[in-house]
Amino acid sequence: MSESNTLAGNSYFMLVDASRVPDVLQVVYELIDDPEYGQLYEDTAFNDVKDVGPIWVSTEPDSPFWQHWMTTPLWVTSAIVVGFPQGQQREALKQLSSRIEVFSPKGRPLYFRFHSPVTLERMMPHLSDQEKALFWGIITSVNWLVLGEQNEISDLRHYSQEKGESTDSTSFILSPTVYDELKA
Repeated sequence: MSESNTLAGNSYFMLVDASRVPDVLQVVYELIDDPEYGQLYEDTAFNDVKDVGPIWVSTEPDSPFWQHWMTTPLWVTSAIVVGFPQGQQREALKQLSSRIEVFSPKGRPLYFRFHSPVTLERMMPHLSDQEKALFWGIITSVNWLVLGEQNEISDLRHYSQEKGESTDSTSFILSPTVYDELKA
């Protein structure tokens, strides 16, 4: 398996699907002294389900928490790591929250589980560089893991862009190709 892909000058959040990993906060407190975390859906249109939505946790490359993600099959299928410029935590959270709802090619609003490694694996190959930059905005890197046929951790996938621009006020419309791939 590849080593983690990190960029100098970045801070990192792990987005963990709390509905799939019910003991996520227990693990956070076991592996991180004085953790910084929150609910991604807080203060969004999805605030009512924030307790079962993804949580974000500040993390560092190769920390025990990062290693737990890379070596625990349930976490492999339930979490991703995003990087963003240091000092821009608020902007990064705003960008990520803006992608909870995207639009179909016909303009219908869709709840979007971009924090799922399975969704990323199906979506990312079908996005153009321009679409990736628009979707991720200020986020400069995205890491997710893939399980092999025997449910072993087989590969680390990575996307990065040198300098992202904030696109949180821009709605994201799925292309017909991406929409069809995600429906399949």
